[in-house]
Amino acid sequence: MEHRRNLLLDIIRGISALLIMLYHYTWRFNEISLTEKYHFNMPLKLSWGCYAVITFFMLSGYLTMRNLENKIPIKVFIKKRIIRLYPTFWASLLVTTLFVILTNLDTITFKDFLWNLTMVPSAFHAKPVDSAYWTQLFELIFYGYIIALLWISKTKIQLNFLLLWLFLSVIVYYLQDSTIWGGQFRVLGMPKYNSVFIAGMMIRNIGKRQCLVHSYLVLLLCFFNFFLWNNWLSIMFFSISFIVIYASAFINIQIGIKKIVFNNWIVGGITFFASISYPLYLIHQKIGYVIIVEIIENVHLSSEYIIIVPIITSIFIAWLINKYIEKRLSNYLLKHLNVE
Repeated sequence: MEHRRNLLLDIIRGISALLIMLYHYTWRFNEISLTEKYHFNMPLKLSWGCYAVITFFMLSGYLTMRNLENKIPIKVFIKKRIIRLYPTFWASLLVTTLFVILTNLDTITFKDFLWNLTMVPSAFHAKPVDSAYWTQLFELIFYGYIIALLWISKTKIQLNFLLLWLFLSVIVYYLQDSTIWGGQFRVLGMPKYNSVFIAGMMIRNIGKRQCLVHSYLVLLLCFFNFFLWNNWLSIMFFSISFIVIYASAFINIQIGIKKIVFNNWIVGGITFFASISYPLYLIHQKIGYVIIVEIIENVHLSSEYIIIVPIITSIFIAWLINKYIEKRLSNYLLKHLNVE
């Protein structure tokens, strides 16, 4: 199972992508000031769909743990992350910017666009082209910690590093911003979400049965820290995500799926969403809002069926980016830059 794609993890990723997209179209659209005069009644409201981001973060931790296991060189890790993240992000950013500019839904200055190319515009006090980009900052910070762990190399010291990181998060929670570094740690230490990434890492570590006492101790502190920083819905999603990902890591789902022949198309559909989940996350929100607004203004339709068009459009654009940028271009760069 370690050397082949885990189908259940793909299903989890695909469902999470769908939940986030439906959250933005059925709930968030009617909550923000940008689209205030276009708000419409939506019978089905997935106000809790945003918490699926927790699942993505935990999957990221789980999958990134392989790099520590394989002791991948730091330079190779950095190159792979850049190639994996930035070309797809830039393509998504460009498409989203064009949609927004052509419809005048929002204002994007050239300066803001340039800072958005970094993936972390908020770090430079620039306006994000799409507010969904907030997760990218935490992903990049997490990869920074992974680089530190790769440098440390020894597993027990790595686990002690994670324990210290979580312990500082607990301390900052009780001290709030009473210290000079407390406010900075809230960003760079990402105490609200570091437990999610680390829990994903520990699922894999425990599965490998490496340093079990240390791993369970880290996991225990993960739960405690997350409970401190988050509300009950976040805690529920954190717990469910942990249970499902933990189970999927050790169950050979392939056998079960093959037996359910009539559901193969459902599984295939969900795994398709998993394959396009990264570009879909990046482009669906703002582009979807643009399409909904255009339909309301020009077609004068404002019912729940209105979201069908942005869903189909976002999926199609995400598929194009996945096929020609995320796969072909990334593979080309990996090959020609000699990144193993």
